Amino acid sequence: YVWGTWVLGYDKRQFEFLQNLLGQVTAARLGLLFLLAVMLSLTPYLLVRLIQHRRYQPDPRDALIRQFCNKMDRAGLPRRVGEGILDFAQRIGAQRPELKDQALAIANAYINQRYDTRSSQHLDVLRQQVRNLSVSKT
Repeated sequence: YVWGTWVLGYDKRQFEFLQNLLGQVTAARLGLLFLLAVMLSLTPYLLVRLIQHRRYQPDPRDALIRQFCNKMDRAGLPRRVGEGILDFAQRIGAQRPELKDQALAIANAYINQRYDTRSSQHLDVLRQQVRNLSVSKT
């Protein structure tokens, strides 16, 4: 009813309302009022998006594990869907015994850094382990 009365049924009452609000009603003032209404309605959305964007910081440890998994994939040992990093490292050790120690060290370093709040290991340890991993396709 309100929409039909105030928007679709635009008449003298709305014109007087706008005249009281804006002074003289001109196309430029109506355009500015419309632009202001659009900006005010978009502001909450933009603020929420900005806050969400600032909150999300990708974990550098996850990026290092992706590098590790990519190396293993190129070596013919892809990580299975849903396979945990420790299970993956153990499977690597079973299939390629020469990589067992390195794979388990990387998996354990990742787990300690990611999930153990008391861990004193630094990201550089994991980064160096991934960098030093040298694998070839069998």
